[in-house]
Amino acid sequence: MLKMRYENKQLIFIKNDKEFVMDTNQWAVKKDNEVYPFNDAKKITCIENNGMEILFESIVEGCSVKAGFHEENDAICVTLEPIEDTFVFDEMIFPGAIQTKDGFLVLPLQQGTLLDTKENISFVPSFGGCFGCADAYVNALGFYSDACSYLWFVDDYEDSGYRIDAGQYSMICMRTFSSLAHLSYTRKMHLYVFDHLFDYNDMAHLIRKRYDENGLLTLKEKIERKPVLKKLVGSCVYHTGIHSKISKDSRYYHAEGENEAIVPIADVQKKVEHFHEQGIDHIHLHLDGCGIAYDNQHPRFYPIDERTGGYPALKKLIETLHAYNDVVSFHDNYHDLYLDSPDFKDEYQIYDRDQKPYFMSVWAGGKQSYMTGQMAPVFFKRNLAYLKEHGVESDGVYCDVFTCNPFDENFNDAYRMNRKQCREYRNDTFDVCNERGMIVSSEEINVFALNHIDTCHYAPYPFMMKQDGKQIGLPIPFFNLCFHDCVVIPWMSDRNYGLYALLNGGIPYLERDGAYVNTDGSFSEDVVDEKRVMMVKEIASFEEKVAYAKMVRHTFVNGDENIQETVFNNGITVTIDLRNDSYQIVERNASK
Repeated sequence: MLKMRYENKQLIFIKNDKEFVMDTNQWAVKKDNEVYPFNDAKKITCIENNGMEILFESIVEGCSVKAGFHEENDAICVTLEPIEDTFVFDEMIFPGAIQTKDGFLVLPLQQGTLLDTKENISFVPSFGGCFGCADAYVNALGFYSDACSYLWFVDDYEDSGYRIDAGQYSMICMRTFSSLAHLSYTRKMHLYVFDHLFDYNDMAHLIRKRYDENGLLTLKEKIERKPVLKKLVGSCVYHTGIHSKISKDSRYYHAEGENEAIVPIADVQKKVEHFHEQGIDHIHLHLDGCGIAYDNQHPRFYPIDERTGGYPALKKLIETLHAYNDVVSFHDNYHDLYLDSPDFKDEYQIYDRDQKPYFMSVWAGGKQSYMTGQMAPVFFKRNLAYLKEHGVESDGVYCDVFTCNPFDENFNDAYRMNRKQCREYRNDTFDVCNERGMIVSSEEINVFALNHIDTCHYAPYPFMMKQDGKQIGLPIPFFNLCFHDCVVIPWMSDRNYGLYALLNGGIPYLERDGAYVNTDGSFSEDVVDEKRVMMVKEIASFEEKVAYAKMVRHTFVNGDENIQETVFNNGITVTIDLRNDSYQIVERNASK
């Protein structure tokens, strides 16, 4: 039985005898460095209407909202409705935090993070805690303890985010972002409260149920539509490049060193043949630099540099791969708009609310802006058509950044775009590949793209992306507990990372020749020796057994974070011991 009441500026939900308290003093509108608390509104009215509605009139001139809390199935539907919406703002701290005690926060930060509330930590992830990017692969997060638990499921995640606040205990603070500077539409999320232990495994099952009810595609179903995808199952990834050229404007420019590298395509072909001679069965070649140069002049992809061997050599490489039953995906990018691109136009840039484009000079191509989402599928179709005219058709394309960076807004009237539209344009871009029966990949993995992509560059634990290997909290396979059987995820296999690949039932990297030193988890030379090859073969073989299976449980065995176990719904259990670099696989009535 759920009850709710509003008193002393606190909203209290009661599930049996357990209370969940929100302090409405935390709710506020933020613009630049100014904060306007909801409770400073000229008039506040609370209405009990099959739940609770609180009207805040004139929080600031031009801004009035109605917060709603109503039971819906087994959850509380939380809404924020614009009543007066002329005030320009950045975000609203709403619905804010639920007061917590001893327990654990379940965060969708990359693959997943478990944070002990007693650690009393405050942090905002790298991309501001936005959903739909590396800060949140899943649009849900929560808290659990032996006494009570809760889960936020964020419906309008495109315009939502979170941060972690330290009080007496660490707490999740939910945030609502403006859409093109306004609230614009009624925001919705669902709050599930429990008067008992409901841990991250239980949360994952609930999340998966919600997605199953809305047409989630599994890997098996994707393969039925695109048979080439079957070749990813039980494969390993060979990531390399054939042409890199670093601009003087790039952060990676070497003032006293080499800034261009050419690798003959024939050398890549020889490497593939060598790997097969070592007993490797199936390779997914992720090939960089097949266009002008890696991270150069996007969205223009062509022409290839003839010093690599050109299109004839690329066609021969593809033929060789296919003879081995291997597949190849080309790196491409439809988010970064380079100022020296032949395709650059001022109107293709993303503009902020002050009508200024964003500029940076980090990657190899130097000075760049961001490209509005409407143009991404247009240029993608053109580039694929150009390659086809030259007799080159890859098995797939890696569309960089889209599942890693937050959704964009564009205030340019010619290509005005909100975040929801940006999400749609990114998926439209992926579907350019899907319509052609090709493998679709992106940088990381994310729930918004699950029905549109097949694989990714990685979906790591946060510590894997840091050179010092430090992590806030404990790594958990939260994304895989929700969606393991929907995509093929590659994992690093050097150091003891191969154990995590087994634990997560993913495919391994055979060799990972990252484009940038000490970036994207590449912090050491990737040596492929006999031991590495053996581990890669073991990981690939295991992934083939569990590729279509749901991950149904993860545990820290006897509470030891160094001994972890995952269980799949086809009867297979894998246990890893990080202390002695060992693992055990048990199959009970298992089938592929």
